[in-house]
Amino acid sequence: MIGLAYGVLAALVKDGPDWLDQEPYNIEARAENPEAGPKQIRVMLQTLLTDRFKLAVHRETRQEQVCTLIVGKSGSKLQDAGDGRKNFINWTGPGEVTFVENTALLGLTNVLGGLLSAPVLDKTNLKGSYNFSLKFVDPRFPHPTDDPRPDLFTAVQEQLGLKLQAAKGPVEVLVVDRIERPSAN
Repeated sequence: MIGLAYGVLAALVKDGPDWLDQEPYNIEARAENPEAGPKQIRVMLQTLLTDRFKLAVHRETRQEQVCTLIVGKSGSKLQDAGDGRKNFINWTGPGEVTFVENTALLGLTNVLGGLLSAPVLDKTNLKGSYNFSLKFVDPRFPHPTDDPRPDLFTAVQEQLGLKLQAAKGPVEVLVVDRIERPSAN
């Protein structure tokens, strides 16, 4: 919830107590304005976390694990979309995702970052809008050894002509300064 409220990957929320990742909470809330967009929802969630959990955070830059996305040796296999459909990402099953009108690979880097629990930086210099699918073994879940799909790094290289490289680099993180368990309703 903290990552969602502040627009960062959950893996980039640092220094909170152990119970943050261990205790589930259900939140039922409604926005007063049914037309509220993502920015307004994030502000409302930040307010809820401050009011109910006494959350206090700050941002800082730390050396963290990152991945860079570059064009592979054989070149990109991405084809320009050019069909004018609305940008969306569709998970069609575990380890199967389709991207439509993915502009500047933002959707891909966000999905890869979530799967790897690390930021993925787009260093491809590809500027088009692309449609593509990616099938892989999801690194977040145990998988049967007879699964014919490749691991995520291999899938990105073979299916997209791109390459993921792990490195350490400066990353903006969200540091939890204070948080309390909420009182019962």
